[in-house]
Amino acid sequence: MTNKSKQRAKTEISFIVNGEPKTVRAYTMERLLDVLRQQLELTGTKEGCGEGECGSCSVLLDGMLVNSCLIPVLQAEGANIVTIEELPPEIRCISCSRRFWNTVVRSAASARRE
Repeated sequence: MTNKSKQRAKTEISFIVNGEPKTVRAYTMERLLDVLRQQLELTGTKEGCGEGECGSCSVLLDGMLVNSCLIPVLQAEGANIVTIEELPPEIRCISCSRRFWNTVVRSAASARRE
């Protein structure tokens, strides 16, 4: 095996996802987002911008909120990952509700000014 083939070979990476130990075979620089969605079928984590700006790919990595589209899966080795699937439904809705009500309030304020 050549040096370049070794760099491109998939490796086993282990971590805990939503309280369950998981081991995946992935390229070390593969995005955590892709591994979560494709290999572990945790599709609640979405890709929006792919640049870490929108937050739709957010997960907790060892208690820290990160954009999984920017994290190489190797960086998650041994980590504790929490995805939106692990959050109770009432917490999942908080962000959506907040955006909805902010839009309603802005619309109402605009209507009053007219």
